[in-house]
Amino acid sequence: MRKFFLIAASTALLFPSVAFAATGGGKLPWSNFLSIVRDDLTGVTAFSLAIIASVAAGITYAFSHEMSGAVKAIVIITFILSIVTGIVNIAAAFGIAGAVFTPAAAMTTGGSF
Repeated sequence: MRKFFLIAASTALLFPSVAFAATGGGKLPWSNFLSIVRDDLTGVTAFSLAIIASVAAGITYAFSHEMSGAVKAIVIITFILSIVTGIVNIAAAFGIAGAVFTPAAAMTTGGSF
């Protein structure tokens, strides 16, 4: 068994074209679907729904003195999820953006991509 791994490793190092490694990133079948979901979760509709859910959860929690612990937990979880959903647009309003990745070609040439 060790001999097989030694031969496989040496073949991969000496002849990289035989290593059957992928050379380029192809588009995966679910990439378009995930892009649509990302756009929907960060769009105007999601932000509006997050504000409505935050207000509704806040009002519900304010009058929740007669509710059971499980219902209060659901209200708190709804409030937290609505804040998390809307934080992207709230941060963008203050000029805070997420990480921006620069392609390697633009970094080596000094230009923008």
